[in-house]
Amino acid sequence: MQLVTYWRRNLEDFLRRHSGPALLLATLFVVGVIFGALAVHSIEARDRLELVSYLSGNLQRLVTPPEGTGGVLFRQGLWGKLKLLALLWVLGISLVGVVGVMLLVFLEGLLSGFVVGFVAAEMGGTGILLAIAGHLPQRLLEVPAIIVAGTASVAFSLQVIRSWRQRRRVRNFYPALASFTGTLLAMGVLLVLSSLVESYVSPALVRFVLSMVKGA
Repeated sequence: MQLVTYWRRNLEDFLRRHSGPALLLATLFVVGVIFGALAVHSIEARDRLELVSYLSGNLQRLVTPPEGTGGVLFRQGLWGKLKLLALLWVLGISLVGVVGVMLLVFLEGLLSGFVVGFVAAEMGGTGILLAIAGHLPQRLLEVPAIIVAGTASVAFSLQVIRSWRQRRRVRNFYPALASFTGTLLAMGVLLVLSSLVESYVSPALVRFVLSMVKGA
C-alpha cells in the first residue's frame, strides 16, 4: 500500500512539473481519435469488405478460441507495447524526439478512433458494445501509460535540445537519464497489465456481449 501511495505521489508531482507536455499529448491523442473516427467514412468499398471479413474472422475466433490463445495474444500484445516503449526511450534521447513522440501519440489516437468508429459503423449498437468490451478495458491502462511515457520522453528530449543549443552537456545527465528511464519502466508495468487485460479480460467480455446479443 505504501508503495502504491509513493508511486501515486511521484506521478502527481511529475504531471505537475510537466503539465504542458502532458496536456499537449493528451490533446493530440483526442484529436487523433476524432480523425480516426472520421477516416472510417473515406474507406473504399473493396477495403471495407476486407476489413469486415477480417473483423468477422476475429470475432469467430474469439467465440471458439483455440487452446492457448490467451498466451499467444499476451505475448504478441506485450511485445508490441514494449517496442513502443523502447521507441519512446530512443526518441527521448534524440534531437527529433519531441516531434516523433507527438506523431506516435497522434497515431495511437487515430488507431483507437478508427477501430471504434469502424466497428460501430458496421455493426451499429452491437458494434458499440463490442468496441467498449474489446477495446476500452486495455486502453484505460494503455493510453495513460503512453501519455506519461511520452511526456517523460518530451521533457528529456527538450533538455537534450537545450543543452545542444548551448553546446554543453545536460546538467546531471545520468541522474536525469535514470529518472527518465525509471518513469518509462513504471509505465511498462501498466502496459503489462494492459496486455493481460487485452488477452484474458477483453475476449471474455466480447464473448459475453455476443452471447447476450444472440440471446436477445
